[in-house]
Amino acid sequence: LQGKPLKQVTNNWWYFLLFAAVGGLSGLTTFRLRWQWSLVLFVVLLLACLTGSVVLFVNGYVTTVLYPVVLVMVINALAFFARYLFESAEKKKWRQTFSQYVSRDVVDAIAAHPEALNLGGEKKKVMIMFSDIRGFTALSEKTTPEGLVRYLNDYFNVMTSIIIKQRGLVDKFLGDGIMALWGTPFETA
Repeated sequence: LQGKPLKQVTNNWWYFLLFAAVGGLSGLTTFRLRWQWSLVLFVVLLLACLTGSVVLFVNGYVTTVLYPVVLVMVINALAFFARYLFESAEKKKWRQTFSQYVSRDVVDAIAAHPEALNLGGEKKKVMIMFSDIRGFTALSEKTTPEGLVRYLNDYFNVMTSIIIKQRGLVDKFLGDGIMALWGTPFETA
């Protein structure tokens, strides 16, 4: 309409750099940022691709709009899916590890209300139990190392299952002893 011929952008390096920049930025930010900000950046990248094509068109250049837009959509979809799988696996691993030391109720309560965990500490009434094996030194002198390890494993397994059943938290194993807590991180009846 203005008598200016449109020029097709055929430089493959330009497309390669565009795809690498948009794809790399899109993929990295999806993993690095919180999902809400990743979603905002996804929309911004889509708008940037469309705006860039319009600006180039106004200046007499025709580019392919479809490829960058599809690239952003596909990379974000794949990155969100990979992030979901990774976070699900981490959460499952965290739950399995944590449930070896506390009851399933405590793990569920922590997962439901992670903000209730105060890393700075807080004052509260708790019950602490220290338990060890009477005569362990004499027993260890008479037993083979393998037998002693088997004996300790059996003892710790039984004690840990009782503590967890009673909604306690195994704080630590101390040689032949166990330290357990009740009333933290959440109140127990």
